[in-house]
Amino acid sequence: MTEAFLGVAAHFADKKTHVRHHLYLSCVSFPPPHKAKNVYELFKLEKWGINPEKASVVMTDNASNMIAAFKLYDKKLVECVTEEDELQVIEEAMV
Repeated sequence: MTEAFLGVAAHFADKKTHVRHHLYLSCVSFPPPHKAKNVYELFKLEKWGINPEKASVVMTDNASNMIAAFKLYDKKLVECVTEEDELQVIEEAMV
């Protein structure tokens, strides 16, 4: 059996300079069960000093547990299929 991991990244732009920043916040071991509630508990913006009100988009893959987990978060949910989808969402969120 292989080990599962959950990675969290943040993408944002400085409002004054419009410089884009990409931060990898965490990559943690994610033991079973991979239920939505467990994903939701691992993904707490406050852990990294981020005000949840400042997050405009939550982006995830199309796994059913990820979609269910982030529907618990009161944010726009974007389900991505490809890296190109991800890049487009990041671009739109930074404008």
